Parts: sequence; C-alpha cells; structure tokens
Amino acid sequence: MPPGWHIYQYAATDPQAIGNKPTLIAFSNTSGFNRKQTTTSGTAITHEATPGGPAMLPYYEGQVKWTTPIVIPADAKPGSFPIEGLIGFQTCLKESCDMPRAASFSGTI
Repeated sequence: MPPGWHIYQYAATDPQAIGNKPTLIAFSNTSGFNRKQTTTSGTAITHEATPGGPAMLPYYEGQVKWTTPIVIPADAKPGSFPIEGLIGFQTCLKESCDMPRAASFSGTI
C-alpha cells in the first residue's frame, strides 16, 4: 500500500455490516481441486472503535500477501488446470475510504 493507505484483513465471508469491508477471496474455478484455508503475511494493526461508531476491522499498511494453497492429488493427470476467482477489497486513508472494489485473477497450474 502507498504511504498513508491501508487495506482490511481477510475474512472468509462478508459480515454484510455497514462500515469497513474485509478483504474477500472467492474462487470461481479450481479445476475441481480442493483448497486450504487462506493465510495472510504480516501482522494486522488493530485500533479501538470510536465510541458509538462502527467496529474497526484490523488492517495492514505497506505490503501484505494472501496465500490459498491448492491441493493437487498424487493421482492427478498431467496437464494445465485453470484457477480463477475474485478478490474484493477496500482501501482507506485515516480520514476516508474508497468504495469497495473487486479484481479478477486467473492462472494455470
């Protein structure tokens, strides 16, 4: 993240609450392979919520990386297997936030 910006921690689902949005990763195609739990590099920063305001999600400044291992069975046939999905995220400054956004990703195993 550029200086002054932050992005919110990963969550398996969107709590649909009003306020800041967590980072979400959804796979639309894993070529039938299973995946393990997503992990995050680094340590999230936490702050107390403003009294009367919405709860503030933990966030990351600088560089952060999310990893979701894909499990390839020992008996998988050789070949190319597409992996596709979306990452939803919200970036913020201390005083304001961008609208939540999404970006598609794809690759081949």
